[in-house]
Amino acid sequence: MKNLVMVLLMAMLAINLVACGDDKEDGDKKITPSIVGTWKLIVDKGYTHTHVTFTKNGTFSYTSTDELDYEEHGTYKIVDNLLYQMFSDEDEWAIGEILLLNSETLSIQDLDDDGVTPYGKPYSYQRVE
Repeated sequence: MKNLVMVLLMAMLAINLVACGDDKEDGDKKITPSIVGTWKLIVDKGYTHTHVTFTKNGTFSYTSTDELDYEEHGTYKIVDNLLYQMFSDEDEWAIGEILLLNSETLSIQDLDDDGVTPYGKPYSYQRVE
């Protein structure tokens, strides 16, 4: 009987330790970097814009330090690793795959209208704000 009690106590202790470990893991959620902020184009491929700003409320604007009156803007959403942008003068989403997004770098590959086929070469931004 003494052995049975010891076995039951050890089993309960093991279950409690496992349960505590699971609770701790649930609290340690992975933090995903945010696209919100201002980004400077770091690879010049002949683009007019030099900066893009994404806001918390789902809007974006492209501006240029070379052409001060240049601005394009619209709304955006991110689904999985895809960036959807609806420019104010368009009626279809422009889709880009987010190749890299961390606290310092944003790299995007434009996708064709089918949302799958890469279009052009990837371009990268560096966070400035």
